[in-house]
Amino acid sequence: MLTPKGYTTIQAIENYLLTDISDCFQPQVLEWIAQMEKYIENYTGRVFIEPTTATAKYYDGNGECEMVIDEFTTISSVSVNGTLIDAANYVLYPLNDERKNKIKLLYTLFYPVDPGDIIITAKWAYSKTVPYDLQWATTVLVSGIIQYSNDTSGEVQSESLGNYSVSYKDEKHWQDLEKAKEILDFYKLYNF
Repeated sequence: MLTPKGYTTIQAIENYLLTDISDCFQPQVLEWIAQMEKYIENYTGRVFIEPTTATAKYYDGNGECEMVIDEFTTISSVSVNGTLIDAANYVLYPLNDERKNKIKLLYTLFYPVDPGDIIITAKWAYSKTVPYDLQWATTVLVSGIIQYSNDTSGEVQSESLGNYSVSYKDEKHWQDLEKAKEILDFYKLYNF
């Protein structure tokens, strides 16, 4: 069983659906939350909650002092060709955003000696906490799964999202699904 990261909560889903979820059904809802989080991360190409531990990623040098890397919130260490770079010797960009994706060395270059010789240990994520609009979108998506698994008589429409089907019984919820999909598209990472 997957464990939810915190993109939404059972309480938020209950508030959205204006109903109580019975205790015996809550483990299933938690599983759906975790699965929707994974769907959102796969769809957008981003992680929206900072992990608890930093991990290393390996990059090839580009011969310049600046390098665009994967999105991160915190860097623990930077190593260039086996030499640990002191934090006072690099700057992280953009300066005024918690989400960063570029590093600039002040006194050396990212020399391309061997493939993977740049080792950056960081907390790789878009943000430290989930943006509020994405929390809402996750709540809407999981609510649709719950409604699909309930008696769906009188539903407005059903749709598939990856391996999951969602249903909504009124036009307002269906409009919310369309808005949730727009939010996911807004956060989608495009690599050019």
